[in-house]
Amino acid sequence: TTDPEVTKFLSEPSLPYVLQLLHVCVDGDQEATILSQPECLVETGRRRIEAYQLLCLFHQLETSKLSGRVGLLAEDMLNDWANKEDNNKINVSMKNSTTTIGQVIHNLRDATLRRTRSLAQNMREKRLRSLNMRVNEKGQVRLFVCL
Repeated sequence: TTDPEVTKFLSEPSLPYVLQLLHVCVDGDQEATILSQPECLVETGRRRIEAYQLLCLFHQLETSKLSGRVGLLAEDMLNDWANKEDNNKINVSMKNSTTTIGQVIHNLRDATLRRTRSLAQNMREKRLRSLNMRVNEKGQVRLFVCL
């Protein structure tokens, strides 16, 4: 979020209204492709905006500390869409169709959680090594003495 283009994008006065409109117009149990840019609107020489890219952006906004009100709106929107998926899990599994918006959100959040846990584990191990300690197979912290 230190990129000047991103900062400019986040400061757009219409962005909160766009997020609020998108929030009420889309449900979490709809197919994720509904958020993809239609082929007919793609400009020549530019890539098509896919639903996954858009949901990744919203997820980054919700986890960013610098996105302010826009981040809160993105978080509320994704929470509602993800919770809608939780409430309709039976219907979605019976559809046997493509991935829903709620499922993509769950996958993004799970990946972020795994990455955060891995980083925390690596930091703990690094700190223990700096103190000449290690974790054994049983999960116990032991002092490691070099002779």
